[in-house]
Amino acid sequence: MKIINEEMIKANAENPNMLNYETVRSSFDWTHIEKEFSWYNTGSVNMAYEAIDKHAESNLKDKIALYYSDSTRNESIITSHSSKRAFQVETYLSL
Repeated sequence: MKIINEEMIKANAENPNMLNYETVRSSFDWTHIEKEFSWYNTGSVNMAYEAIDKHAESNLKDKIALYYSDSTRNESIITSHSSKRAFQVETYLSL
């Protein structure tokens, strides 16, 4: 793997999503969360839905889903809604 830019984007230490990883990991149990996934009801796995569509159709649609930086440091902020829309356009154009 070729490293293009060694500069790392620092994690947001002021407002972490998880305060103590080890505590959460040691007490994690799938039975507490599995009902949140569509496959719990359908028996089928659709990772595109779980990763993008589900959030794009919820109140999280405008929340930042991904920070993207290319090799020249052009940065983009991608929300779940914009990601779903971009995928729909790309799919349409490939037909």
